[in-house]
Amino acid sequence: MKLLLENWREYLNEEESSVPIIHIPDVFHTGEMDISKKSQHSHEATALSVTTEEYIEDWQKIARIAGKVQHLHKDDGKFIDFHKISDMSPIYNWGIEEGYLEPSDTYEVSYYDDEMEDEMTMSFRSREEAELEALDYGEEIKVKKSFVPTEKMQSAIGTKINQAMVDDYITLLYSENISVDGVWWEDVLDVRKFSAPRGGITPSKISSWEAKIIR
Repeated sequence: MKLLLENWREYLNEEESSVPIIHIPDVFHTGEMDISKKSQHSHEATALSVTTEEYIEDWQKIARIAGKVQHLHKDDGKFIDFHKISDMSPIYNWGIEEGYLEPSDTYEVSYYDDEMEDEMTMSFRSREEAELEALDYGEEIKVKKSFVPTEKMQSAIGTKINQAMVDDYITLLYSENISVDGVWWEDVLDVRKFSAPRGGITPSKISSWEAKIIR
């Protein structure tokens, strides 16, 4: 993982080429448009949670939500394509410069989850926390060079940040400072594993979208 703190502004000046962009002019949101009423457990943090039309019902099942469905349109709607990011360095560097991140060792414990039928990884900021989990699963602890959220980042996101979500959340914060509307995660559709394509429109960009209740 390379750190280029002295060059972060150079990356920001080339924002369109340094981060992958996906253009999506039409997205949909179920429920209130008032983000102040959002659950603190939302993976999109303070952003407005959206998806595309074909996944509306999937997300209603996953999130166990109901209510009016809003169609949001913006001709030049565009998002950072999170899963296409090949190098997080520009975003990490910006996060450090802005006081949202600091470098630190983190401690990972991986295990196979029978219910999810997949290997899961938990990441912790302290070895003590990792050791407690490792005892439960009988697994070894892996030490990883990483970045951890500062109090400033916790405050900006509005909730305690799970270490596994740091990359997602710092990318959301970063997106507010370049010419995009938020972040898009082209997640695999698997309702049983609480997964479907999703996006987050950052608070400052919500008003630039036309919203209409469709049902």
